[in-house]
Amino acid sequence: MINTREQAIAKSLTITKGYAGMCLAFVKDCYNAQAVHPSAISAWNASTHKHATTDLSGIPRGAPIFFAPHGSPYGHVAIYLGDGTMRTTNSSTGLIHTDPVSIWTHQYGYTLLGWTDDIDGQLIPAQTTNQQRTGDDDDMQCIIQPNDENRLVYFDGQQSHNLTHPDQVTALQMVAKQCGKTLPVFKLGSAKAPWYTRLTQAIQ
Repeated sequence: MINTREQAIAKSLTITKGYAGMCLAFVKDCYNAQAVHPSAISAWNASTHKHATTDLSGIPRGAPIFFAPHGSPYGHVAIYLGDGTMRTTNSSTGLIHTDPVSIWTHQYGYTLLGWTDDIDGQLIPAQTTNQQRTGDDDDMQCIIQPNDENRLVYFDGQQSHNLTHPDQVTALQMVAKQCGKTLPVFKLGSAKAPWYTRLTQAIQ
């Protein structure tokens, strides 16, 4: 089954290295999708659910975003995290990064092509009403990447719990799925604006 956008984000944040030169394979694995196309640009060209745009404000969180790199026939794809950032491979470092899109477009010379509702030809399922519901007592349950640190925590609505293994995220999402929802996954704060630290202070 293809993962939702939030599930793909959750999985992407547990992967920190590998996939050098294999951006499509990384994004495909985050979505639990089958391999179909040989490169990001071929997946973009073949998609019948693409939205050509250079305006980040219109790109949904968790959507695959595609680029045409200068001088490369293969293209590039990453997972959009919102707020102008994306989860992406990097052939130079061999690591998975959370980077501003602007670095890739302005510094590396990539051209943003847009985003798709599918990955490698497979439709990405929409969030269900239960997954988007509000007003329940457990609505604050989520998975957080605190202050741009290379780790995740589970916030149960009252306390934070450090996650020490990628399978812990998977296990939490499996339990949440049985309860008819998906735990939101998002960044909170940065080194210069430590909002996660403020959260922990507020709940003490």
